[in-house]
Amino acid sequence: MKRGNILNRVVGVIVFLATAGSGFAAGEPEQSFTVLCYHRFCDPLKPGEKVPSDYHLPLDEFEWQMAYLKKEGIQPISRDQLEAYWKGEGKLPEKAVLLAFDDGFESVHTKAYPVLKKYRYPGVLFLYTDFIGWRVGRDKKGKKAPEDRDALSLAQIEGMSDLLAIESHTKSHLNLAKEAGRKGPADYPKLLDLELQEPLERIKGWFGKEVSWLAYPFGVYTPQVLGKVEEAGYRFAFTVNPGPNDRTVPALRLKRNLVLYPFKRTAFQAIFGTQVLHLSGEEPGDGALVGERPEVSGMLLDEVDPNSLVVSLDHKPLKAAYDPTTKRFHHKPGTPWRKGGHMLSVKATDVKGKKRENTWYFRVEPKKAKE
Repeated sequence: MKRGNILNRVVGVIVFLATAGSGFAAGEPEQSFTVLCYHRFCDPLKPGEKVPSDYHLPLDEFEWQMAYLKKEGIQPISRDQLEAYWKGEGKLPEKAVLLAFDDGFESVHTKAYPVLKKYRYPGVLFLYTDFIGWRVGRDKKGKKAPEDRDALSLAQIEGMSDLLAIESHTKSHLNLAKEAGRKGPADYPKLLDLELQEPLERIKGWFGKEVSWLAYPFGVYTPQVLGKVEEAGYRFAFTVNPGPNDRTVPALRLKRNLVLYPFKRTAFQAIFGTQVLHLSGEEPGDGALVGERPEVSGMLLDEVDPNSLVVSLDHKPLKAAYDPTTKRFHHKPGTPWRKGGHMLSVKATDVKGKKRENTWYFRVEPKKAKE
């Protein structure tokens, strides 16, 4: 285990114990932050016009969202600010958000960046290096990229570095969990090493910058993937599990809210109205590989209104029993769950009226996965 990741875990435990006491709601208010995840941008839609895909956000919607942050005093933070906070060397703004841009599409430069520059908002650019390398090769040959492969150029990325830190989204943007079933026991660890380590060297070669953050492709991770991420030396890694973060959330499983289209403005506003719901002993575990009938359980560490508790699987509520005495919830499935990735969410309102949420990911594998 890398020394930096040991420190992350120690700090997280210290913060957890310091804020817990007789319950989080009764302790000192914890600092939380939200992460927004964007991909591509397009021009404002004309009447009757549709977006090319739900990953394209019309520019007028992005401008509205950034103006909303300004109006509500929600302050975008930089990579350095988050790292300092995590190490206990600085505080975050009262309302903090991290803006993340995945893949490396050119519309980040042509459409989103001018808006960021207008507000002087920092963020993070997560690049998958095969995509950018493909554009570099095209540029050297003097060819223009097709519209559906509009990768950023090195010059465009460098030109945004005053606001956007450059980090890793792996080499090839593969679904790293699915690749386990396509590769043999000897080849799969080699693939993980390549996907995770190649961007560290390539981005440094392109820009002279050290890389230590990762965005999981498709938000997918397993215990074996997490182990390889830690071995590669990444200090922070981001999922697409929605919800808020604080330092009790593992540094290699931080949550991000995908901003797709359409995205109701009321839903966007609601993102910033929640804090972390602190849990213990949740099953299935975060990132776990389980059988087709996993029981769902866990213990709440916050004092909540029992009537407000909602446990959901893939955004659909489950019939979960809750014992206010032990503060444990439980659900036993009646039918097998489909193979593949699933998302569990637990939401509740605490005794002070604050909405809280915790969301995590696991995979159903009918046969025991080989690590």
